[in-house]
Amino acid sequence: SAELIHRLISPVRVPASEDEVAINIRLLGFAHRFEAGHRVRLSLASTDQTSYNAKLADVITIVTGGDDPAYFDLPVNR
Repeated sequence: SAELIHRLISPVRVPASEDEVAINIRLLGFAHRFEAGHRVRLSLASTDQTSYNAKLADVITIVTGGDDPAYFDLPVNR
């Protein structure tokens, strides 16, 4: 199962474009201690029930690899 930590979301407005455009998204930080063995999931959505933007979902395309690969980085305290 998955749990949204403290019901945190980070809405980001991405400018509309007809071309494929690379963007960087910096998420807000928060403090949470994950138990050993837990996994972290990054979910992306074009809209949700709490947003006042588009009521219909759109297409999101994620491209990884290449010269400028996409990545998701978390700091780790040991």
